[in-house]
Amino acid sequence: MGARTEGRPGPRDPDPLDRCDALAMEGAVGRPWEAVGLTAAEYRRACALLGRQPNPVELGLIGVLWSEHCAYKHSRPLLGRLPTRGPQVLLGPGENAGAVGLGDGTAVVFRIESHNHPSFVEPFQGAATGVGGILRDVLAAGARPVALMDFLCFADPADDAARRLIRGVVAGIAAYGNCTGVPVVGGRLLFEPGYRTNPLVNVLCVGVAPAHRLLRGVAAGPGARLVLIGPPTGRDGVHGATFASAGLGGDGDDRRPAVQVGDPLAGKVLIEACLAMVEAGLVAALQDLGAGGLGAAAAELAARAGCGATLTLDRVPLREPDLPADVILLAESQERMLAVVEPARVARVRRIARRWGLPAVTVGRLEGHGRLRVRHRGRRVADVPVDLLTRRAPVYGPREVMATPGGSAGAAERADGPAAGAVAPVAADGEASPGATAARGLSPAGHRPLPAVGRGLPGDPGGSPVNHRRGPFGSRPGSPASPEDRPREGPPTRLEGEGSAPIPDLADAAALGAALRRLLASPAVAAKGWVYTQFDHLVGGRTRLRPGAGPAAVLEVPGSDRLLAVAMAGTGRQAAVDPYRGAALAVAEAALRVSCVGGRPLGLTNGLNLGDPRRPAVYGQLAGLIDGLAAACRALDLPVTGGNVSLYNETAGRDIDPTVAVGVVGAIPPPGRWACGFFPEPGLAVALLGSLAGHLAGSEYHKRCHGRVEGPLPEVPWRLQRRLQQLLQEAVAQGWVVAARPVGRGGLLVALAKMAFPGGPIPPGGDGGATALGVAVTLPDRDGEPAAGRWDAVFFGEGPARALAAVDPAALEALARRAAELGVPCRLLGTVTGPGGRLTVRAGGRTWLDDPVAELWTVWEGALPCLLDEPARGRHAASSASGAIPRRWPGPSGGSMPCSTAGRRAPASPP
Repeated sequence: MGARTEGRPGPRDPDPLDRCDALAMEGAVGRPWEAVGLTAAEYRRACALLGRQPNPVELGLIGVLWSEHCAYKHSRPLLGRLPTRGPQVLLGPGENAGAVGLGDGTAVVFRIESHNHPSFVEPFQGAATGVGGILRDVLAAGARPVALMDFLCFADPADDAARRLIRGVVAGIAAYGNCTGVPVVGGRLLFEPGYRTNPLVNVLCVGVAPAHRLLRGVAAGPGARLVLIGPPTGRDGVHGATFASAGLGGDGDDRRPAVQVGDPLAGKVLIEACLAMVEAGLVAALQDLGAGGLGAAAAELAARAGCGATLTLDRVPLREPDLPADVILLAESQERMLAVVEPARVARVRRIARRWGLPAVTVGRLEGHGRLRVRHRGRRVADVPVDLLTRRAPVYGPREVMATPGGSAGAAERADGPAAGAVAPVAADGEASPGATAARGLSPAGHRPLPAVGRGLPGDPGGSPVNHRRGPFGSRPGSPASPEDRPREGPPTRLEGEGSAPIPDLADAAALGAALRRLLASPAVAAKGWVYTQFDHLVGGRTRLRPGAGPAAVLEVPGSDRLLAVAMAGTGRQAAVDPYRGAALAVAEAALRVSCVGGRPLGLTNGLNLGDPRRPAVYGQLAGLIDGLAAACRALDLPVTGGNVSLYNETAGRDIDPTVAVGVVGAIPPPGRWACGFFPEPGLAVALLGSLAGHLAGSEYHKRCHGRVEGPLPEVPWRLQRRLQQLLQEAVAQGWVVAARPVGRGGLLVALAKMAFPGGPIPPGGDGGATALGVAVTLPDRDGEPAAGRWDAVFFGEGPARALAAVDPAALEALARRAAELGVPCRLLGTVTGPGGRLTVRAGGRTWLDDPVAELWTVWEGALPCLLDEPARGRHAASSASGAIPRRWPGPSGGSMPCSTAGRRAPASPP
């Protein structure tokens, strides 16, 4: 074949590459770009860069690597806004996963990944393979996965379709995590109507490794071999990345072949084999064969090395003979890794793989020509510049989104407008482009107009090698003004919506008791034991604090005298009201959760989940979420080490609410004191750190008790937030505070009740209500009136920078003194009483609540199994048999829901 230069055709010869069919741009038969998810404009761009029309194999490669899932076409111009640097950062954006140092030579590797579309089409396999993919991302950094958390969003579990999705997703996560021996140690579970046809499945994985042994994305140079490790390749998951980069239609059954099929036992073997190779120093780099399969993995490794690659598909082990070249190249068959190995070490790599019963085959090598060349059955079937597949993928900025008539349809179909395949012209001076400014003022259907979401958008970071398939965040630092110097417009929380009547304050104790029970039975607040008991959270023997027993997970770190704290937070409802503040609140909550157990936050990863970014309203939401994340992380000196953006979460033109998931890791210093999230013993003092009253805008109380979701959301008081985190870290380390919990969803009374509920394991058939501790508190008032405006804001208000703490009585004076030094409000509310006690709340000279904690626990613990039509698990069995669990549960708007015990199936797995 004649020599070619990039982007320019060479002399013609009889090579099969040039004998591909020249398909026309018009006509139903001649629109090849549609099958791979490209627009006509993008197809023309590919032809111009390649210098000819791509053949079907090349077009498949381009379609996958130019998909939203891999190229981050709409989010890359925005992601460079996030702060990514810090002295503790060992691996940042652009790597398979981020990493921070614990300070003793140990690295913590962590990342969030989404598997939303596959989990809707096939809940069990979609969730299971999502777990497998994030495990291998952490493995690719040379770390052993030690913990999983999940962030799951569904519609109301009273809906039959939602129940099917919930059961399938939870079972899939349990099956893969339990079989691979990686504990699921916590997570978040949200329920909102907008997730009915678009559930969200975001999984966080945490791993540990010696810092000096981390694998970086920059692979060895030309001459290194590409070794494929893992089971044979099949047909599953072809064009999975393209599938994840488009909206859903109908019930999704036609996309079932795009969902991968996982094998957790093979995944466990792969982890051990790869770690043995890493420990022996045999591999220069590892890459998971996830989205885009072998072709995408080889292109990414070559791009990071600044060279090309040659693949020989005939060497790839296959499940069935005669698979075509495009299937072999793009299949997303699970439990496979591509290793970069120096030639002299290939034999040792194969011996280790053989010891673990895995094939390890040399399928290619890195070359100096800068192209991805693929051979199959003696013919060259693809020859594409690596840069074309990675760095030169199209990028769309706010001007392209705003210039597109008709929103999503126009952006997808038009080939003659400003978005005709060109890289987006993004403002480079830090000021908002006109398109960005306009986008921020729009809102999706069914929501009020969004407030402004911050300052201008940065220029495209461009130019540096990035992980296009997993889509990390850009690493250009940027330096907007400090969040505390950025005024955020908006009046204090108001209690009425546009054109609606004011919400009356709580009138008496009966109204308070009814509201508290309704909140405790709310799916978002109720106990998640139905989920957690399907997960093996103790496997590996590192878990110190089990799921649900605290605001964050606490784990031992092999070879370290420090403990690891991991927490997740997130929101969809609040982000729909105000993306900027919703994202900032999620960061503040996750960081506070880590601090409540005694950890110092070290790094953050996040998952952004939105609808069709070609709609200006959705693009504005994306910009708002990123602006809010950036401001919050700068305020807390918390670097973003990576993350994930999942777009096109929409069905039949209906977008989900913008949803942000945040994961924070932190270190608990020696001697390793940590706090739980429940009262461990009677006699402790109960203190409130932070303001007395919260905010009701966007709160669970407003939604569940009054059917209202509205803003404006509160602004985070960052100085108080930082000082509160410092106070908690010091107080836990000193042993002053033995339990703490943020005052989050449901407000102060919900937090008090959850701390009174039993937090330790309950034997099968045991009565958790009998072991619950009582608590008696007296809230401050002003001459019988609430000290902070309204009683419902005191009892059920939410907001940042507030925490409840159980304090050793002998340490009360020391805690109060240190709180005063830091400027953190500290109020003694009451004391913890003995088992079988009551939750007693006095304020304004009267008793507002005096109920048995056991009754409240029964409502809280049994609500979710009832809604999911599942029998209460072993811990509830005795109460259920005695009739203690009510047959009707408080509904979301004050009514009740039947809870039949007939015809319930057995639990999916033992507790």
